[in-house]
Amino acid sequence: MGETAAGVDDIGGVSDFQVGLLTAVPSLCALVALLVSGRVSDRIGKRRPVLVVLLLLGGCGTLLAVFVSPWVGLGALCLAAMGFKPASPVFWTIPQSYLDARAAAPGIALINSIGNLGGFVAPTAFGIIEDTTGSTKGGLVGLTVVGFLAAPSVLLVRGGGRNDRVRTRPDRAAAAPAPEITPGAARTAQPGPATA
Repeated sequence: MGETAAGVDDIGGVSDFQVGLLTAVPSLCALVALLVSGRVSDRIGKRRPVLVVLLLLGGCGTLLAVFVSPWVGLGALCLAAMGFKPASPVFWTIPQSYLDARAAAPGIALINSIGNLGGFVAPTAFGIIEDTTGSTKGGLVGLTVVGFLAAPSVLLVRGGGRNDRVRTRPDRAAAAPAPEITPGAARTAQPGPATA
């Protein structure tokens, strides 16, 4: 997360080692959010609403980081990481639930190829905006806009997908009872001593 390092670098008065430690804080927050969002998504079985909330949380975090002091900005970048990082695994469950088995591999490959282009375009655009404005704030605003545009686009996906429904866990008490052995039922060979 280049924007995290840039935001921490703005704090001033900290050593390079401390910058490294502070840069790890948003990633640790994202790790916790990843576990929680995955559990919530699995429990309710609805991927799109969880993804929308994560994208909006990430967008709000980056927007907040633009307007606050560097120390509070670190907290805002934690919110951004808690939104954007867990959004990826939640996103990848959606195409699998919509695409037919024959179309899943090429469809996911196409999505991944477009995503790889984003991995080049986003840092390049962030760097160009930073060089033009002389601040990381322009790049954070760009990231905010992308997050805010992605959230409603998730809602535009039609249908419910095969796996986009509430899952229920079977009750252990309601498990099927073991079959009873009835008199006269077919007998199976019982292991016993071998006879010649």
